[in-house]
Amino acid sequence: MKLDSLKAIKEHFAFDREVVKRLGKEKREEIKTHYKKSLNLDKTAKKFGLERNTIYGCVRKVMDCIRLKEINKYKKQINNLTEFELGYIIGILEGEGYFGMIRDPEKRFRLIVTVSNRDKKIVEYINNKIGLNFNLHSFRKKNYICNSERKDMNFGKIYEWKCSDKRLMIILLEKIYPLMVGKKKEVGLMIKSIKTKNETEKFKIYYAFQKVKAKKNNKVKLRKIDRKSTRLNSSH
Repeated sequence: MKLDSLKAIKEHFAFDREVVKRLGKEKREEIKTHYKKSLNLDKTAKKFGLERNTIYGCVRKVMDCIRLKEINKYKKQINNLTEFELGYIIGILEGEGYFGMIRDPEKRFRLIVTVSNRDKKIVEYINNKIGLNFNLHSFRKKNYICNSERKDMNFGKIYEWKCSDKRLMIILLEKIYPLMVGKKKEVGLMIKSIKTKNETEKFKIYYAFQKVKAKKNNKVKLRKIDRKSTRLNSSH
Protein backbone atom coordinates (compact mmCIF):
# COMPACT_ATOMS: atom_id res chain seq x y z
CA MET A 1 0.00 0.00 0.00
CA LYS A 2 1.40 3.40 -0.99
CA LEU A 3 2.01 5.97 1.72
CA ASP A 4 0.76 9.52 1.47
CA SER A 5 3.40 12.10 0.55
CA LEU A 6 5.41 13.67 3.37
CA LYS A 7 4.26 17.16 2.34
CA ALA A 8 1.92 17.55 5.33
CA ILE A 9 4.64 16.46 7.75
CA LYS A 10 7.23 18.77 6.17
CA GLU A 11 4.90 21.72 6.77
CA HIS A 12 5.30 21.07 10.51
CA PHE A 13 8.96 19.98 10.42
CA ALA A 14 10.88 22.05 7.90
CA PHE A 15 14.58 21.42 8.52
CA ASP A 16 17.93 22.80 7.33
CA ARG A 17 19.68 20.14 5.23
CA GLU A 18 23.07 21.75 5.81
CA VAL A 19 22.69 21.47 9.59
CA VAL A 20 21.82 17.77 9.21
CA LYS A 21 24.83 17.16 6.92
CA ARG A 22 27.21 18.85 9.35
CA LEU A 23 26.27 16.32 12.04
CA GLY A 24 28.24 13.66 10.17
CA LYS A 25 27.28 10.14 9.16
CA GLU A 26 28.16 8.49 12.50
CA LYS A 27 26.10 11.00 14.50
CA ARG A 28 23.12 10.59 12.17
CA GLU A 29 23.27 6.79 12.53
CA GLU A 30 23.42 7.16 16.31
CA ILE A 31 20.32 9.40 16.21
CA LYS A 32 18.47 6.87 14.00
CA THR A 33 19.33 4.01 16.36
CA HIS A 34 18.03 5.95 19.39
CA TYR A 35 14.83 6.97 17.55
CA LYS A 36 14.08 3.34 16.54
CA LYS A 37 14.10 2.40 20.23
CA SER A 38 12.16 5.39 21.59
CA LEU A 39 9.89 6.25 18.60
CA ASN A 40 9.76 9.73 20.10
CA LEU A 41 11.16 12.90 18.50
CA ASP A 42 11.10 14.88 21.77
CA LYS A 43 13.10 12.26 23.72
CA THR A 44 15.63 11.92 20.90
CA ALA A 45 16.02 15.70 20.61
CA LYS A 46 16.54 15.98 24.37
CA LYS A 47 19.09 13.15 24.37
CA PHE A 48 21.27 14.80 21.69
CA GLY A 49 20.55 18.45 22.58
CA LEU A 50 19.20 19.24 19.11
CA GLU A 51 16.06 20.83 17.65
CA ARG A 52 13.14 18.52 16.83
CA ASN A 53 13.29 19.66 13.20
CA THR A 54 16.94 18.58 12.95
CA ILE A 55 16.11 15.18 14.47
CA TYR A 56 13.27 14.82 11.95
CA GLY A 57 15.74 15.57 9.13
CA CYS A 58 17.86 12.64 10.33
CA VAL A 59 15.09 10.09 10.89
CA ARG A 60 12.40 10.98 8.32
CA LYS A 61 13.08 7.88 6.17
CA VAL A 62 13.04 5.64 9.26
CA MET A 63 9.66 7.12 10.24
CA ASP A 64 8.34 6.43 6.76
CA CYS A 65 9.36 2.74 6.98
CA ILE A 66 7.79 2.37 10.43
CA ARG A 67 4.50 3.83 9.16
CA LEU A 68 4.50 1.53 6.13
CA LYS A 69 5.00 -1.56 8.32
CA GLU A 70 2.24 -0.55 10.73
CA ILE A 71 -0.21 0.31 7.93
CA ASN A 72 0.38 -3.07 6.27
CA LYS A 73 0.00 -4.77 9.66
CA TYR A 74 -3.29 -2.95 10.24
CA LYS A 75 -4.57 -3.81 6.76
CA LYS A 76 -3.84 -7.49 7.42
CA GLN A 77 -5.60 -7.26 10.80
CA ILE A 78 -8.76 -5.80 9.21
CA ASN A 79 -8.76 -8.30 6.32
CA ASN A 80 -8.46 -11.22 8.77
CA LEU A 81 -11.74 -10.38 10.54
CA THR A 82 -14.32 -13.16 10.31
CA GLU A 83 -17.78 -12.52 8.88
CA PHE A 84 -19.26 -12.65 12.39
CA GLU A 85 -16.64 -10.26 13.84
CA LEU A 86 -17.11 -7.77 11.00
CA GLY A 87 -20.90 -7.88 11.36
CA TYR A 88 -20.69 -7.36 15.14
CA ILE A 89 -18.26 -4.44 14.74
CA ILE A 90 -20.49 -2.78 12.13
CA GLY A 91 -23.46 -3.18 14.51
CA ILE A 92 -21.51 -1.36 17.25
CA LEU A 93 -20.40 1.39 14.83
CA GLU A 94 -23.98 1.86 13.61
CA GLY A 95 -25.32 2.12 17.16
CA GLU A 96 -22.54 3.54 19.32
CA GLY A 97 -20.15 4.91 16.69
CA TYR A 98 -19.59 8.54 15.74
CA PHE A 99 -18.28 9.57 12.32
CA GLY A 100 -17.12 13.18 12.25
CA MET A 101 -15.62 15.69 9.82
CA ILE A 102 -14.48 19.08 11.14
CA ARG A 103 -12.33 22.03 10.09
CA ASP A 104 -9.62 23.14 12.49
CA PRO A 105 -8.52 26.81 13.00
CA GLU A 106 -5.94 26.35 10.23
CA LYS A 107 -8.79 25.37 7.85
CA ARG A 108 -7.60 21.78 7.49
CA PHE A 109 -10.13 18.96 7.44
CA ARG A 110 -10.03 16.52 10.34
CA LEU A 111 -11.82 13.16 10.26
CA ILE A 112 -12.59 11.06 13.30
CA VAL A 113 -14.28 7.77 14.15
CA THR A 114 -15.11 7.02 17.79
CA VAL A 115 -16.99 4.46 19.83
CA SER A 116 -18.06 5.59 23.32
CA ASN A 117 -19.77 3.36 25.85
CA ARG A 118 -20.06 2.80 29.59
CA ASP A 119 -19.49 -0.91 29.02
CA LYS A 120 -15.71 -1.35 29.02
CA LYS A 121 -15.98 -4.79 27.38
CA ILE A 122 -17.57 -3.37 24.21
CA VAL A 123 -14.85 -0.75 23.81
CA GLU A 124 -12.13 -3.30 24.58
CA TYR A 125 -13.57 -5.64 21.94
CA ILE A 126 -13.42 -2.88 19.31
CA ASN A 127 -9.91 -1.95 20.39
CA ASN A 128 -8.70 -5.57 20.25
CA LYS A 129 -10.21 -6.23 16.84
CA ILE A 130 -9.66 -2.98 14.93
CA GLY A 131 -7.47 -0.79 17.16
CA LEU A 132 -3.77 -0.16 17.70
CA ASN A 133 -2.64 0.41 21.28
CA PHE A 134 0.28 2.73 20.68
CA ASN A 135 1.13 6.08 19.13
CA LEU A 136 2.94 5.62 15.84
CA HIS A 137 4.02 9.25 15.57
CA SER A 138 4.93 10.91 18.83
CA PHE A 139 4.94 14.35 17.25
CA ARG A 140 1.27 14.00 16.27
CA LYS A 141 -0.16 13.09 19.65
CA LYS A 142 -3.80 13.67 18.68
CA ASN A 143 -3.67 11.61 15.49
CA TYR A 144 -3.55 8.02 16.58
CA ILE A 145 -5.77 5.18 17.66
CA CYS A 146 -6.17 4.81 21.39
CA ASN A 147 -8.29 3.29 24.12
CA SER A 148 -8.88 6.08 26.62
CA GLU A 149 -11.43 6.74 29.32
CA ARG A 150 -12.99 10.06 30.37
CA LYS A 151 -15.33 11.00 33.23
CA ASP A 152 -18.88 12.19 32.69
CA MET A 153 -20.74 14.05 35.48
CA ASN A 154 -23.97 12.08 35.02
CA PHE A 155 -22.89 8.66 33.82
CA GLY A 156 -19.59 8.01 35.61
CA LYS A 157 -16.86 6.46 33.49
CA ILE A 158 -17.32 6.45 29.72
CA TYR A 159 -14.81 4.40 27.74
CA GLU A 160 -13.83 5.63 24.32
CA TRP A 161 -12.04 4.17 21.31
CA LYS A 162 -10.84 6.70 18.76
CA CYS A 163 -9.34 6.69 15.28
CA SER A 164 -8.18 9.92 13.62
CA ASP A 165 -5.25 8.78 11.47
CA LYS A 166 -6.47 8.93 7.86
CA ARG A 167 -3.97 6.34 6.62
CA LEU A 168 -5.46 3.76 8.99
CA MET A 169 -9.01 5.07 8.81
CA ILE A 170 -9.34 4.56 5.04
CA ILE A 171 -8.59 0.82 5.48
CA LEU A 172 -11.36 0.48 8.07
CA LEU A 173 -13.91 2.64 6.21
CA GLU A 174 -13.49 0.82 2.89
CA LYS A 175 -13.96 -2.51 4.67
CA ILE A 176 -17.19 -1.54 6.46
CA TYR A 177 -18.77 0.72 3.78
CA PRO A 178 -20.56 -2.00 1.70
CA LEU A 179 -22.33 -3.34 4.82
CA MET A 180 -23.26 -0.03 6.49
CA VAL A 181 -26.93 1.07 6.50
CA GLY A 182 -27.84 4.03 8.76
CA LYS A 183 -24.46 5.79 8.55
CA LYS A 184 -23.51 4.71 5.04
CA LYS A 185 -23.65 8.24 3.58
CA GLU A 186 -21.28 9.63 6.22
CA VAL A 187 -18.81 6.78 5.66
CA GLY A 188 -18.98 7.22 1.87
CA LEU A 189 -18.29 10.96 2.11
CA MET A 190 -15.39 10.39 4.49
CA ILE A 191 -13.80 7.92 2.04
CA LYS A 192 -14.28 10.49 -0.73
CA SER A 193 -12.69 13.23 1.37
CA ILE A 194 -9.60 11.14 2.16
CA LYS A 195 -9.07 10.24 -1.49
CA THR A 196 -9.71 13.76 -2.85
CA LYS A 197 -6.75 16.13 -3.13
CA ASN A 198 -8.63 19.07 -4.66
CA GLU A 199 -9.43 21.65 -1.94
CA THR A 200 -12.65 22.87 -3.63
CA GLU A 201 -13.93 19.30 -3.80
CA LYS A 202 -13.02 18.80 -0.13
CA PHE A 203 -15.14 21.85 0.77
CA LYS A 204 -18.11 20.46 -1.18
CA ILE A 205 -17.75 17.07 0.50
CA TYR A 206 -17.48 18.79 3.89
CA TYR A 207 -20.75 20.72 3.37
CA ALA A 208 -22.47 17.61 1.99
CA PHE A 209 -21.37 15.74 5.14
CA GLN A 210 -22.68 18.51 7.41
CA LYS A 211 -26.02 18.43 5.56
CA VAL A 212 -26.36 14.69 6.18
CA LYS A 213 -25.68 15.25 9.89
CA ALA A 214 -28.02 18.25 10.09
CA LYS A 215 -30.91 16.35 8.48
CA LYS A 216 -30.75 13.92 11.38
CA ASN A 217 -30.40 16.53 14.10
CA ASN A 218 -31.41 20.09 13.34
CA LYS A 219 -33.35 21.66 10.43
CA VAL A 220 -32.31 25.23 11.35
CA LYS A 221 -28.67 24.23 11.12
CA LEU A 222 -29.42 22.61 7.75
CA ARG A 223 -30.66 25.95 6.32
CA LYS A 224 -27.42 27.66 7.40
CA ILE A 225 -25.32 24.94 5.76
CA ASP A 226 -27.40 25.25 2.57
CA ARG A 227 -26.63 28.99 2.40
CA LYS A 228 -22.89 28.42 2.90
CA SER A 229 -22.86 25.63 0.31
CA THR A 230 -24.69 27.87 -2.23
CA ARG A 231 -22.12 30.65 -1.73
CA LEU A 232 -19.29 28.16 -2.23
CA ASN A 233 -20.77 26.81 -5.50
CA SER A 234 -21.46 30.32 -6.87
CA SER A 235 -17.87 31.43 -6.16
CA HIS A 236 -16.49 28.61 -8.31
